[in-house]
Amino acid sequence: MRIPEPSARRRGRAAASLVLLAGALGLGALPATAQAPATGPGDSLSRERLAFDVADTDGDGLVSEAELARDAAAAFSSLDTNRDRRLTREELGEHDPRLFDKVDANKDGVLTFQEVMRYKIKAFEAADTNRDGALSFEEMLEGARKELGELK
Repeated sequence: MRIPEPSARRRGRAAASLVLLAGALGLGALPATAQAPATGPGDSLSRERLAFDVADTDGDGLVSEAELARDAAAAFSSLDTNRDRRLTREELGEHDPRLFDKVDANKDGVLTFQEVMRYKIKAFEAADTNRDGALSFEEMLEGARKELGELK
């Protein structure tokens, strides 16, 4: 039985999910095949916008906690290349070791999905400045800027 090749749309969604997970966690660069295509001078912002739009599955211009969880699960699974339900520094490639350590709650040198989600939910709640239970693109960007600023 032949397994069908994933559609271009599905591959694009997976790549954008990886960008969102890595970007939201500040875990650094992903392999070139997992990154969104460059689109011009604002490439970084374009990748962030693409990742946000992919996470916004209902198209309402906001990312809910449920959408964040769905996107994080897909990205985590894609990054977990050896399928052991843990992300190692090697599986993440280049990343900020300070943020990896911050997400690694039990300090065992690997990230579980539970650790990633606890971190992402805290970051989500901190970024949700209007307390409506969802993140706008602007809230997501500002939350990421604050998080990365705290690491400096």
